[in-house]
Amino acid sequence: MKRILLLSFIICAIISSAKSQDYNFGFESWIDHGTYEEPEFWGTFNPVQFIGIQVIKDTVDVYQGNYSLKLSAGPIPAAVAVLGSINVNSALIEPGRPYNQRPTKLKCYYKTILINNDSSAIAAFLTKYNTVTHQRDTIAVAGKLFHSDVTSWTLLENDFVYRSAETPDTIGIILSSTANPDGLGNEGCELYIDAMELVLPSSSGVEEQATKNSISIFPNPVKDELKISNTGIAEKFFVHFYDITGKEIYSSSFSSSSESIAVKEFAPGKYSVKIDNGEKIKFLGSFLKE
Repeated sequence: MKRILLLSFIICAIISSAKSQDYNFGFESWIDHGTYEEPEFWGTFNPVQFIGIQVIKDTVDVYQGNYSLKLSAGPIPAAVAVLGSINVNSALIEPGRPYNQRPTKLKCYYKTILINNDSSAIAAFLTKYNTVTHQRDTIAVAGKLFHSDVTSWTLLENDFVYRSAETPDTIGIILSSTANPDGLGNEGCELYIDAMELVLPSSSGVEEQATKNSISIFPNPVKDELKISNTGIAEKFFVHFYDITGKEIYSSSFSSSSESIAVKEFAPGKYSVKIDNGEKIKFLGSFLKE
């Protein structure tokens, strides 16, 4: 029943159709929980032991960077990743991260393998809290159901369909490797996602990538060296680290596409990262120092 409700939510989001934040859309940053990993900012069912690991950090079949997201349905299909969180005790899907832009398109590269006429799905939705009704109003939706195998990396470009002129305050994205309308998923269905982007209209009317998968930090958690991959800032860029109190504890400038920063002497804990070009913020994120 919980599986059926989840898939109904995904399909309805597709069919019924702050600042820019890169919520790990390149899936380069993963949090190691010991017995399982999860992509930073994304919720999965990986913590549920009897379900097994169905959301995987793929290091081999990658479109861009070092990793891609692989959803592989098991005997109890729960190959779902949510930009937000999942309450694994109640199976409650809680999609959503702060976001206040009006993108025109959702873009990503994908592959999918389907079993027994199953479908895989990607759904994105922009919402805003209504202070009168105390519910969330849907501002726009985007997404697609995939009905056949796609065995090579393929670009998906899907327009956001707007239902309101309001500015959203939240974005949610749900990815699922099995999305049968009857709610009965098939073991073995796979969906790969990489290089996800949101495209914003610029003031000149020319689209620009708001969340380029151009800067990534890894590994995460980290012990000795934090690596920065930069393919989007051609000029000099500046890296800043902040501790949990907001105090800047590191600042330096770089100009190459790949850099390593020694963090061995940092105290264990969580640190925030800001990367800019001296004028505009290009990346916001965090890492865990072990």
